[in-house]
Amino acid sequence: MELSINISGQASNQRDENFRKWKAESFVPQIPRDDDPKKMMDEKLYNYAEEDKFDELFGELRRVSSAELSSIIYTQVSPSGNSLLHVSARHGSKDVTELLLQHFPLLMTRKNFHKDTALHLAARAGQLGTITILINKAKGHGEASDFSSFLEMKNDRGNTALHDAVINRHQEVARFLVSESSKLLYTENNERKSPLYLAVENSTDKPSDEKMFTILMDAIPDDVDLLNKLEGKSPVHAAIQGRKTEILKQIAKEKPGLLRRKDEKGGNPLHCAASMGYVWETQFLFDKYRDGAIQQNDEGNMPIHVASKKDHVDVVDAYISNWTDATEFLNSKRQNVLHVAAESGRHRVVKYILRKKNLEALINEKDLDGNTPLHLASKNGRSIATFTLARNSMVMKCIANGENLTPYDVAEKQSKIVGAEYSGEPIPNGKDDQVDQKSENYGARPPTKDKSDHGLWQTGKPLLTVV
Repeated sequence: MELSINISGQASNQRDENFRKWKAESFVPQIPRDDDPKKMMDEKLYNYAEEDKFDELFGELRRVSSAELSSIIYTQVSPSGNSLLHVSARHGSKDVTELLLQHFPLLMTRKNFHKDTALHLAARAGQLGTITILINKAKGHGEASDFSSFLEMKNDRGNTALHDAVINRHQEVARFLVSESSKLLYTENNERKSPLYLAVENSTDKPSDEKMFTILMDAIPDDVDLLNKLEGKSPVHAAIQGRKTEILKQIAKEKPGLLRRKDEKGGNPLHCAASMGYVWETQFLFDKYRDGAIQQNDEGNMPIHVASKKDHVDVVDAYISNWTDATEFLNSKRQNVLHVAAESGRHRVVKYILRKKNLEALINEKDLDGNTPLHLASKNGRSIATFTLARNSMVMKCIANGENLTPYDVAEKQSKIVGAEYSGEPIPNGKDDQVDQKSENYGARPPTKDKSDHGLWQTGKPLLTVV
């Protein structure tokens, strides 16, 4: 046993001595041109870098000319375009990594064919040892701004090293990187996802996954306005879409300002929950961020309108339970939730509203164009919604809209359009035939000329009988 320990210790001492020798050596390669064509790396050198065999690698480098040395270091690459530094950093070869950075610091910012730096590959592989060496070298190389730029370098997916660490669930690597620069937390990639968003999106029921999000949250300085600093998609929306309730609670407790974050379509978290049809999330967010219930997205809809448009009856009911006067919820077109449901053909919401005594005020209300819900259902060819509305005794069938058209008139015009489109005739365009747009909700059969004074028609068939 003693002999084994002595031999091991001697080998270690010899390795340390050789390392110091190579560190003291001087290598002077020619500076390559940016347009120098890439060449295939010698596999033997690749293996030396991969296996941390610095003695063999630098022994080979010592034997070549300055021009050939330049080619090996800067021009020769693996099939993915990786330099020797990429290889050593990815495989955790700390000694090779340190020596390459000592003698060839330009490699630090070199990118492979996918625009990955050595730091990207090390982060993706979870190699904290080589990452530490790369970071320490970058700190002592150039100005502070150069160090920040190095950390923030992106690959062809727009990912920084922190993105890759989070995607691959390397928690200690992520902790180390954010300790060097919290700005990395807020940076978006090509999919508009920040590391904070990815930590939510990638989380599962495992406590270790939630820990990643906590690591990133803890790294956010207290004085940072996260709502304005954060780039890209909101982690709150990711928590809602993935039903990550514990993370949603954590955000509401620690960074409540994020609840006001909107998505690219102007929707706040309540819009998101409404779109998904999630009742618990809607009620939770309504309690934490009540103001969001009356905000409009880019389409001009409040969250309750979004729920109505998607036929999420339970979410619509949750809003009405919290605010009983549903006539207050009007979008930018002055449409109530029944208008939206009728226009979109969401007959479950239509039936729900018609059954509610306290919602009768919605039934015949007009929007900005003077349309009632029945007008909109007729105009958009929503057969079941139209039938449901027209059969209800509370619905007034003879109300005229801003064009002085009744719901029947609107349906008749749409039938004429379909007939003209089918036959190739000019689209009707006169006082009695003018329409806002072509219908895309009808079949290809032409309408018949027969009609009843009490019927709404579609493609030649009576859509319903008004009673």
